[in-house]
Amino acid sequence: GDPSPGENKNKVSSTKACILLGKLKGKLYVIRAKVDRGLNAEFIDWYVELLQTVEASGATTPVYCYMENNKLQDPFFQQIFQPLVRKVRRERSVDLYIRGDEQRKTDKFTRIEANLEPMNREGNLILNEDCKDEPGMKRLEEQFLLITPRLRFPADGPDCVEGGNRVIDNLQRREEPPVTVSRKSIRKRNKYRL
Repeated sequence: GDPSPGENKNKVSSTKACILLGKLKGKLYVIRAKVDRGLNAEFIDWYVELLQTVEASGATTPVYCYMENNKLQDPFFQQIFQPLVRKVRRERSVDLYIRGDEQRKTDKFTRIEANLEPMNREGNLILNEDCKDEPGMKRLEEQFLLITPRLRFPADGPDCVEGGNRVIDNLQRREEPPVTVSRKSIRKRNKYRL
C-alpha cells in the first residue's frame, strides 16, 4: 500500500494505492488494484477487500501486507494507521497485519522507470484483464501512461507496484537456500592455479 498523508477527496490531492501483486517465474502480476483519493479508514478497508479476494479464490499462498513508511510517514503510520488496523481486526475478526516498508528509496520516477519499465518492455508486468474495467485498475493504468520525470500527475499506483515488486523480490531472496561452492571446484576453474 502507498498512503497519501491526507484524507482529501478533491482532484488536486494525492491518491492512495493498495495493490494485490503476485510474482511467478519472473513475471509480476497485478491481480487487483485500488487506487483513489479517500479516507484513511477506506484505505485500510482496501487491504481487507484484497485479502478477501485471495480467500475467495481458494488460494493457499501467504499474503504479506506492507505499507510505505519512510521516516516522515512513521508517526502517521504508528498513530493513525495502526489503530485503524487494530480496530478493523477487532470489529471484523480479520487477520490483518500491516508491516511498514521502511527501506530508503531514491526518486519515485527513477525507481519506477528503472525497475518496472524493463519488465513491462519484456512483457513481464501483467495487469489482470479480468479486472480491467474496475475503477482502481483503470486509474493504475492511466497513471502508468501519464508518468513523466516531472510527475505532473499522480504516480502513487506505479510507486506502489514498484515497492511491492521490491518486497516480493526481497522475500524470495530470503527464502532461497544459499549456494555453496567447494574450494576444490573453484580451484579447478582457475587456469592460473597449479
